[in-house]
Amino acid sequence: MARCNRCGHESDLDVYTCDNCDYIIKSEPIESIPVIGPFFKRPATKWFEPDKHFKRIIKVINPLTSALAFRDINKKKDKKGPRWIIFLNGLLIGLWTVAVGAHVNFAAYGTLPATGITFNPFSLGTTYVAFLNSFAYFLAFFIFGLLYYNILFYLYNYAFSISSNFSNQLDGILAIRYNVQLKKSKTRDFMSGKSRLQKQGVETGFSVEKVAGKKPLTKISQTGKNWIMIYGYAPLIAINFLSFLLLLIFLPSIDIANTTNITSLISNMEVIWDSKLWLILDLLQVIGILWVAGTISLALREIGNTNTTRLFIGNLVVAALIAFTTILLRPTTGAGNWNLIETWFGGG
Repeated sequence: MARCNRCGHESDLDVYTCDNCDYIIKSEPIESIPVIGPFFKRPATKWFEPDKHFKRIIKVINPLTSALAFRDINKKKDKKGPRWIIFLNGLLIGLWTVAVGAHVNFAAYGTLPATGITFNPFSLGTTYVAFLNSFAYFLAFFIFGLLYYNILFYLYNYAFSISSNFSNQLDGILAIRYNVQLKKSKTRDFMSGKSRLQKQGVETGFSVEKVAGKKPLTKISQTGKNWIMIYGYAPLIAINFLSFLLLLIFLPSIDIANTTNITSLISNMEVIWDSKLWLILDLLQVIGILWVAGTISLALREIGNTNTTRLFIGNLVVAALIAFTTILLRPTTGAGNWNLIETWFGGG
């Protein structure tokens, strides 16, 4: 057991901050590395009251306040913030379609069915039709974005959980710290490291956090782990918003004379789909997932009061694999041909 120098509270030898007063019991070398050190440095200030969920999201996105944000989130977990993160990312996917549509100029919108009347692009009626058309695309992709990020964050949580269990036995730590009464499973105990940690707890007197008057937890998810992890995806809001601005400003514009000719329409749209801007957006997504590896590490470090370096290395490996398999292998990057230099710079 280790005694806190500030309040005298006894904590397990493996913890890094005092569970009672947040005093830093021991620091890590990663906190003093130039550039990334401030991002991982544990906050030394005492926690008093929780921030509003929007303020939490902004703090997570700011690299200088990310660690402070996750300390606050862990003290009082909530579900509104994670739901807003999913909502905002889905909204931005819908706005992507608005940005693309802003660069498509229609000379005519075709003809009204059974009338043969051609839409005048300068008439009020055509403007109304154009608005409905754009709104329909926005709504469809907004709904798609909500579903996409719900599924994506679930899969990301699963992947990063596996990584944290192999690197830090995180689920085992949470099961002991929060007194989670899991059903016996050799596979689960092996994956989470719970058996080893329980044996270590007997030898070192590892303390278990119990909440008086409440029933024991039966699932790791009841500790709030999944919700605090979703806060780790807040940087994707910044990445998607920047992508929206780039599409709105730099995407090439095209003129379409007739929307009834599908072949001509597809041919005209190729100018937009072949733009090198999509490559920049893909690279931004790579930066986003690598950024998320850091914020997820902070989230899991706080809830487990455990080692940052091991968590970050494992999560960085997972993020790199995700980035390569889901982003860098897209046709827009050319990585599928294993010849990025030739694809990007024309072999010259």
